[in-house]
Amino acid sequence: MAPGGSVPSSSTSTDLLALDLTGPKNCEVCRRPANCFNFGVMTCDACKMFFRRTMLLNVQYQCRRNNQCFDENFSCLKAPYCRACRLVQCIKVGMKLNLSAMLEVNNQKDDAVATLIESLLYQDARREKDLITNFTFENPTLEEVIECKQLTIVVRDPTHEMTSSDWCFFGAYTAIKFLLNLHFMRRLSTRDKTLLLSNYSSKATLLFSAIRTMRAKNDKMIKPDGKDFFIEFLSKWSDFSLHFTNRVRSMLVNRLIDLEITNEEFILVTVLFFCNPVLDELSEHAVTVLTEQQKVYSSALMQYCLLQYQQNGPSRFTDLLSLCTVTNKYFEDVQYLYWIFQFHFHVKYKNLVSSII
Repeated sequence: MAPGGSVPSSSTSTDLLALDLTGPKNCEVCRRPANCFNFGVMTCDACKMFFRRTMLLNVQYQCRRNNQCFDENFSCLKAPYCRACRLVQCIKVGMKLNLSAMLEVNNQKDDAVATLIESLLYQDARREKDLITNFTFENPTLEEVIECKQLTIVVRDPTHEMTSSDWCFFGAYTAIKFLLNLHFMRRLSTRDKTLLLSNYSSKATLLFSAIRTMRAKNDKMIKPDGKDFFIEFLSKWSDFSLHFTNRVRSMLVNRLIDLEITNEEFILVTVLFFCNPVLDELSEHAVTVLTEQQKVYSSALMQYCLLQYQQNGPSRFTDLLSLCTVTNKYFEDVQYLYWIFQFHFHVKYKNLVSSII
């Protein structure tokens, strides 16, 4: 779709006459920029795609926040809110999927992007739920996780005090499981999977921690239990400068905040950065697969940016890619801290963490 231009093919003939000619408007669902009517309501393309797919597939969502996500006084969330409340808001403002719209051929490119994003968001929600509610006291290696060694996963006792090392391990474990579940990973050998995950899973863990921190309205990296990730050690050693302390606690989170990154953008860039075909020692087959997948996720991200930001889509795409440089720099700081914590504070890390940092 041309940025800000043509009307989506899923619109009805009535909608075709409803182009807005008076200038920029806001989506009545999420308040982001919109310039045409979809299903009877002025909406952005992202909400149009969300509503169409949800209604056609009859998907059922549940809100975990007492249906308060669109309450203006409920300040801990930002657009696009949870999917349950987003659907309620779509219906509340008057969006209707009539029979003719349901029978039309969908815009296949938009639909493919929407399907991909929904799948990734579902897998990410499952990863986050596992991280918050479960744990394992076992000590697997990266190879054992890749080979799907059966681990005893237990529901975490809320009274059990998790150390920073515990959170580091299980955050890495759930991040690795998320990456292993990407559909193209089954096409790769164990050796190629090991190379990829050794290079990237720690960075994915940091990105997941940073987005969780941002969603919690905090600008300093926190653990899933809400406590500061680094301060208990940083405050004990005077050799850390104030500048370094602030940087390692805030750099990656602040970049996400500055970007005002959406859930859709975040999950796409996280997977896109993973699809790195230029790693040393990858097999020719892996290079082919990763090059192909890099194009898939890059195209999906660009399409999302064009739908969401119209003529500003390409510049938004470039801004999002700059997150890779910040993530790599932040990982270097964390690597340094890892060695300090291990040898100065005698922190014991599990096998999985040691193999990816």
